[in-house]
Amino acid sequence: MRVLIDPQIFLFQQRGGVSRLFSELAKELTATPDVEVVLPFGYVQNEYIARDFPDRMRQVAGGVHRTRPRPLQMLNTLTRMPPRAVDVVHHTWYRPEYIDRYRTRTRVSTVFDMIPEVMPEWSGGDPHVGKREYLEASDAIVCISETTKADLLQHWGDFGKPVHVTYLGVETSFFSPTTPSFALPDHYVLFVGRRADYKNFSLLAEAFADVAGARPDLHLVCVGGGAFGPAEAEFFERHGITDRVHQFAVDDADLPGVYAGARCLVFPSKYEGFGLPILEAYAAGCPVVVADTPCLTEVAGGHATIVSPEDPSELAKALLEISDPDAPDAAVMIGAARDRAAEFTWARTCAETLAIYREITA
Repeated sequence: MRVLIDPQIFLFQQRGGVSRLFSELAKELTATPDVEVVLPFGYVQNEYIARDFPDRMRQVAGGVHRTRPRPLQMLNTLTRMPPRAVDVVHHTWYRPEYIDRYRTRTRVSTVFDMIPEVMPEWSGGDPHVGKREYLEASDAIVCISETTKADLLQHWGDFGKPVHVTYLGVETSFFSPTTPSFALPDHYVLFVGRRADYKNFSLLAEAFADVAGARPDLHLVCVGGGAFGPAEAEFFERHGITDRVHQFAVDDADLPGVYAGARCLVFPSKYEGFGLPILEAYAAGCPVVVADTPCLTEVAGGHATIVSPEDPSELAKALLEISDPDAPDAAVMIGAARDRAAEFTWARTCAETLAIYREITA
């Protein structure tokens, strides 16, 4: 079977969950004896695919936005049609110029979330233009959670074709964290990723400000998401916590250790398509607090503390309990959470995706 993974996501995303998924899928499929993976591109912005296929990819630095990846398209002379037809094309995004680019009998598209369609006020200016056209043109649709599948069908109805769920995987490195290469506070609460819009970082900021006086040694560490903006800095200063809130850009080698050293990960998002940081924290032995939203509770699987996404006092209470030095041993809960994380592997993602390819080409 010849499987083509199109270049779209690798042209504009340097790092992120979507490109991680397709890079891992390409790597796993390449190791499958009867599968030939066709990657019709050679120049990318993405570090994952460049790392996993160093003999075939060259990473090009630059701020290529998803609405303007044309500079890389022009540079990338290998985006031409492959010389032989392929059995399956798996699309990585929804740009109109790629929908009919490759010769194939069958195609698959993945839905990562339904935020732009269900909650446009939270889409951050990214409307996912072309998504529906891709889904209508595909022979099978893949969603990355049951919540995403339910939202897709509720919003757009039955497409008259199979809609599957294949979960994401956790890197094995998270199960064996090492000490980070940079200094961190002795006691900290962790937040990972973007902080704006539906990510609901303001809930955590308010809750942390509420508990700061009762826990004077507790800090808040934010990973990724860029430097704090003026509004965030003003909030921290007004509440006297500026010196206890930190932001770091963390590489993949250090991230497991950052999770492992935290009192807990707080994931207060109002909507997600999956929620991989939950499983990464589980794997590293880090307790997790999540907002009571469908996808987060689905992924958490009953092993996280659940709080309202609207009530900072509820989150503050959870932070006080988790950071209490006299709190009961959480080893049993952490062990069960690690077992939960171990169920989510990239090998499983690949096997389930390959089964979809085989089904639609049979």
